[in-house]
Amino acid sequence: MKKKRAAAHLEMIIAFVFFIGFVTFIFMVVKPYPESPLTGASIASIEQNFKEATKTTLSEVFIKVTQDQNPCYSINLQGKLQYPLIENTPQSKTRTLPSNTFKDSMIEGENLKLGSGTGSFKTLISPEFESTNPNGCTPLNPPDYKIGSIYEHELVSFKSLDSLKNQYYNNYQDVKNLLNIPSNVDFTIRFPDINSPNIDMVPLPTSDIQLPSDSDMYTETFLIEVLNDKGEITNTRAVVSLW
Repeated sequence: MKKKRAAAHLEMIIAFVFFIGFVTFIFMVVKPYPESPLTGASIASIEQNFKEATKTTLSEVFIKVTQDQNPCYSINLQGKLQYPLIENTPQSKTRTLPSNTFKDSMIEGENLKLGSGTGSFKTLISPEFESTNPNGCTPLNPPDYKIGSIYEHELVSFKSLDSLKNQYYNNYQDVKNLLNIPSNVDFTIRFPDINSPNIDMVPLPTSDIQLPSDSDMYTETFLIEVLNDKGEITNTRAVVSLW
Protein backbone atom coordinates (compact mmCIF):
# COMPACT_ATOMS: atom_id res chain seq x y z
CA MET A 1 0.00 0.00 0.00
CA LYS A 2 2.85 2.36 0.93
CA LYS A 3 4.59 1.57 -2.37
CA LYS A 4 1.47 2.54 -4.31
CA ARG A 5 1.23 5.87 -2.46
CA ALA A 6 4.90 6.60 -3.07
CA ALA A 7 4.46 5.81 -6.77
CA ALA A 8 1.42 8.08 -6.95
CA HIS A 9 3.36 10.92 -5.34
CA LEU A 10 6.24 10.41 -7.77
CA GLU A 11 3.83 10.51 -10.71
CA MET A 12 2.33 13.76 -9.43
CA ILE A 13 5.79 15.31 -9.09
CA ILE A 14 6.78 14.22 -12.59
CA ALA A 15 3.49 15.54 -14.02
CA PHE A 16 3.99 18.86 -12.23
CA VAL A 17 7.52 19.19 -13.62
CA PHE A 18 6.26 18.47 -17.15
CA PHE A 19 3.47 21.04 -16.68
CA ILE A 20 5.90 23.74 -15.54
CA GLY A 21 8.19 22.92 -18.46
CA PHE A 22 5.31 23.15 -20.94
CA VAL A 23 4.13 26.52 -19.55
CA THR A 24 7.70 27.85 -19.66
CA PHE A 25 7.99 26.72 -23.29
CA ILE A 26 4.75 28.50 -24.19
CA PHE A 27 5.78 31.80 -22.61
CA MET A 28 9.41 31.81 -23.73
CA VAL A 29 9.17 30.35 -27.22
CA VAL A 30 5.63 30.73 -28.49
CA LYS A 31 5.11 34.05 -26.62
CA PRO A 32 1.29 34.26 -26.57
CA TYR A 33 1.43 37.73 -24.96
CA PRO A 34 1.90 41.05 -26.85
CA GLU A 35 5.44 42.34 -26.68
CA SER A 36 5.96 46.04 -25.96
CA PRO A 37 8.07 47.39 -28.84
CA LEU A 38 9.65 50.08 -26.68
CA THR A 39 10.75 50.68 -23.12
CA GLY A 40 11.44 53.68 -20.95
CA ALA A 41 15.07 53.59 -22.09
CA SER A 42 13.92 53.77 -25.72
CA ILE A 43 11.72 56.77 -24.94
CA ALA A 44 14.72 58.45 -23.31
CA SER A 45 16.67 57.91 -26.54
CA ILE A 46 13.80 59.38 -28.59
CA GLU A 47 13.70 62.39 -26.24
CA GLN A 48 17.43 62.95 -26.72
CA ASN A 49 17.16 62.68 -30.53
CA PHE A 50 14.11 64.98 -30.54
CA LYS A 51 15.90 67.69 -28.55
CA GLU A 52 18.99 67.39 -30.72
CA ALA A 53 16.92 67.76 -33.91
CA THR A 54 15.00 70.82 -32.68
CA LYS A 55 17.51 72.65 -30.47
CA THR A 56 18.50 76.27 -30.76
CA THR A 57 20.69 78.53 -28.65
CA LEU A 58 19.77 81.61 -26.65
CA SER A 59 22.10 84.21 -25.15
CA GLU A 60 20.68 86.81 -22.78
CA VAL A 61 22.91 89.88 -22.38
CA PHE A 62 22.32 92.82 -20.04
CA ILE A 63 23.84 96.11 -21.25
CA LYS A 64 23.93 99.64 -19.83
CA VAL A 65 24.66 102.49 -22.29
CA THR A 66 25.57 105.99 -21.05
CA GLN A 67 26.64 107.65 -24.33
CA ASP A 68 24.15 107.97 -27.20
CA GLN A 69 24.85 108.06 -30.94
CA ASN A 70 22.43 108.83 -33.80
CA PRO A 71 20.91 107.02 -35.58
CA CYS A 72 22.41 103.96 -33.85
CA TYR A 73 25.54 102.57 -32.22
CA SER A 74 27.35 99.22 -32.16
CA ILE A 75 28.91 97.23 -29.30
CA ASN A 76 31.59 94.62 -29.90
CA LEU A 77 30.75 91.24 -28.33
CA GLN A 78 33.86 89.37 -29.48
CA GLY A 79 34.83 86.72 -26.93
CA LYS A 80 31.90 87.56 -24.67
CA LEU A 81 29.51 84.75 -25.63
CA GLN A 82 29.78 80.97 -25.54
CA TYR A 83 27.78 80.41 -28.73
CA PRO A 84 29.60 81.70 -31.84
CA LEU A 85 27.97 84.70 -33.46
CA ILE A 86 29.33 84.26 -36.97
CA GLU A 87 28.86 80.49 -37.47
CA ASN A 88 25.35 80.35 -36.00
CA THR A 89 24.25 83.54 -37.83
CA PRO A 90 21.95 84.53 -34.94
CA GLN A 91 19.95 87.71 -34.65
CA SER A 92 18.82 89.76 -31.69
CA LYS A 93 15.79 91.13 -29.90
CA THR A 94 16.38 93.96 -27.43
CA ARG A 95 14.05 95.35 -24.80
CA THR A 96 14.48 98.59 -22.87
CA LEU A 97 14.41 98.09 -19.10
CA PRO A 98 12.30 98.50 -17.04
CA SER A 99 9.60 99.45 -19.59
CA ASN A 100 10.19 96.17 -21.52
CA THR A 101 9.56 97.91 -24.87
CA PHE A 102 11.33 96.64 -27.98
CA LYS A 103 14.33 98.51 -29.37
CA ASP A 104 15.79 98.13 -32.89
CA SER A 105 18.79 95.80 -32.87
CA MET A 106 20.71 93.34 -35.00
CA ILE A 107 23.85 91.19 -35.00
CA GLU A 108 26.43 91.95 -37.70
CA GLY A 109 29.56 89.83 -37.45
CA GLU A 110 30.42 90.01 -33.74
CA ASN A 111 28.87 93.43 -33.23
CA LEU A 112 25.52 94.20 -31.65
CA LYS A 113 23.84 97.18 -33.32
CA LEU A 114 21.30 99.13 -31.29
CA GLY A 115 19.02 102.01 -32.18
CA SER A 116 19.77 105.34 -30.49
CA GLY A 117 18.99 105.87 -26.82
CA THR A 118 20.72 105.45 -23.48
CA GLY A 119 19.66 103.30 -20.55
CA SER A 120 19.58 99.65 -19.54
CA PHE A 121 18.76 96.95 -22.06
CA LYS A 122 18.23 93.21 -22.19
CA THR A 123 19.28 91.68 -25.50
CA LEU A 124 18.26 88.17 -26.56
CA ILE A 125 20.48 86.62 -29.24
CA SER A 126 19.37 83.51 -31.12
CA PRO A 127 19.20 82.04 -34.65
CA GLU A 128 15.43 81.96 -34.05
CA PHE A 129 15.12 85.73 -34.58
CA GLU A 130 15.12 88.12 -37.53
CA SER A 131 16.77 91.53 -37.32
CA THR A 132 15.22 94.99 -37.52
CA ASN A 133 18.40 96.15 -39.31
CA PRO A 134 19.53 99.56 -37.97
CA ASN A 135 22.04 101.18 -40.36
CA GLY A 136 24.84 103.75 -40.14
CA CYS A 137 25.88 102.80 -36.59
CA THR A 138 28.79 104.40 -34.70
CA PRO A 139 30.97 102.04 -32.61
CA LEU A 140 30.86 102.61 -28.85
CA ASN A 141 33.82 101.94 -26.56
CA PRO A 142 33.99 101.52 -22.79
CA PRO A 143 33.20 103.37 -20.55
CA ASP A 144 30.31 104.49 -22.78
CA TYR A 145 28.69 101.10 -22.14
CA LYS A 146 28.93 98.22 -19.69
CA ILE A 147 28.10 94.58 -20.34
CA GLY A 148 26.49 92.97 -17.31
CA SER A 149 25.50 89.37 -16.66
CA ILE A 150 25.25 86.92 -19.57
CA TYR A 151 23.05 83.81 -19.47
CA GLU A 152 23.31 81.21 -22.25
CA HIS A 153 21.47 77.93 -22.73
CA GLU A 154 19.95 75.55 -25.28
CA LEU A 155 16.23 75.06 -25.75
CA VAL A 156 13.78 73.92 -28.42
CA SER A 157 13.19 76.07 -31.50
CA PHE A 158 9.57 76.70 -32.43
CA LYS A 159 10.62 77.02 -36.08
CA SER A 160 12.22 73.57 -35.91
CA LEU A 161 9.09 72.13 -34.28
CA ASP A 162 6.94 73.54 -37.07
CA SER A 163 9.34 72.14 -39.66
CA LEU A 164 9.32 68.72 -37.95
CA LYS A 165 5.52 68.75 -37.99
CA ASN A 166 5.52 69.37 -41.76
CA GLN A 167 8.00 66.51 -42.22
CA TYR A 168 5.74 64.27 -40.12
CA TYR A 169 2.99 64.66 -42.72
CA ASN A 170 5.18 64.73 -45.83
CA ASN A 171 8.16 62.50 -44.95
CA TYR A 172 6.94 60.35 -42.07
CA GLN A 173 9.63 57.68 -42.41
CA ASP A 174 12.38 60.31 -42.45
CA VAL A 175 11.16 61.67 -39.11
CA LYS A 176 11.12 58.14 -37.66
CA ASN A 177 14.71 57.68 -38.81
CA LEU A 178 15.68 61.06 -37.36
CA LEU A 179 14.23 60.13 -33.96
CA ASN A 180 15.53 56.53 -34.21
CA ILE A 181 12.05 54.99 -33.97
CA PRO A 182 11.86 51.35 -35.21
CA SER A 183 10.32 50.90 -38.64
CA ASN A 184 7.48 48.71 -37.29
CA VAL A 185 6.43 51.30 -34.71
CA ASP A 186 4.14 54.31 -35.27
CA PHE A 187 4.09 57.40 -33.10
CA THR A 188 2.51 60.72 -32.21
CA ILE A 189 3.91 63.75 -30.35
CA ARG A 190 1.53 66.19 -28.69
CA PHE A 191 2.21 69.53 -27.01
CA PRO A 192 -0.83 70.12 -24.75
CA ASP A 193 0.45 73.44 -23.39
CA ILE A 194 0.78 75.09 -26.83
CA ASN A 195 -2.66 75.80 -28.24
CA SER A 196 -1.95 78.18 -31.10
CA PRO A 197 -0.61 77.49 -33.59
CA ASN A 198 -1.16 73.75 -33.34
CA ILE A 199 2.10 71.83 -33.75
CA ASP A 200 0.85 68.40 -32.62
CA MET A 201 2.13 65.53 -34.74
CA VAL A 202 -0.84 63.18 -35.10
CA PRO A 203 -2.12 61.22 -38.12
CA LEU A 204 -4.68 62.96 -40.30
CA PRO A 205 -8.10 61.30 -40.74
CA THR A 206 -7.11 60.45 -44.31
CA SER A 207 -3.81 58.87 -43.22
CA ASP A 208 -3.06 55.16 -43.51
CA ILE A 209 -1.85 55.27 -39.90
CA GLN A 210 -4.63 54.25 -37.54
CA LEU A 211 -4.62 55.41 -33.92
CA PRO A 212 -5.22 52.55 -31.47
CA SER A 213 -6.94 52.93 -28.12
CA ASP A 214 -4.95 54.59 -25.35
CA SER A 215 -4.54 51.24 -23.56
CA ASP A 216 -2.64 49.88 -26.58
CA MET A 217 -0.15 52.78 -26.65
CA TYR A 218 3.12 53.19 -24.80
CA THR A 219 3.11 56.83 -23.64
CA GLU A 220 5.72 58.94 -21.88
CA THR A 221 5.95 62.68 -21.17
CA PHE A 222 8.98 64.93 -20.94
CA LEU A 223 9.32 68.68 -20.43
CA ILE A 224 10.81 71.16 -22.91
CA GLU A 225 11.36 74.91 -23.20
CA VAL A 226 10.26 76.32 -26.56
CA LEU A 227 11.58 79.63 -27.94
CA ASN A 228 9.61 81.45 -30.65
CA ASP A 229 10.64 84.28 -32.99
CA LYS A 230 9.16 86.87 -30.62
CA GLY A 231 11.61 85.95 -27.90
CA GLU A 232 8.92 84.24 -25.82
CA ILE A 233 9.76 81.03 -23.95
CA THR A 234 7.02 78.47 -23.27
CA ASN A 235 7.42 75.57 -20.84
CA THR A 236 5.45 72.67 -22.25
CA ARG A 237 4.97 68.94 -22.01
CA ALA A 238 5.90 66.77 -24.97
CA VAL A 239 3.72 63.65 -24.89
CA VAL A 240 5.13 60.81 -26.99
CA SER A 241 2.90 57.81 -27.78
CA LEU A 242 4.05 54.69 -29.61
CA TRP A 243 2.35 51.50 -30.76
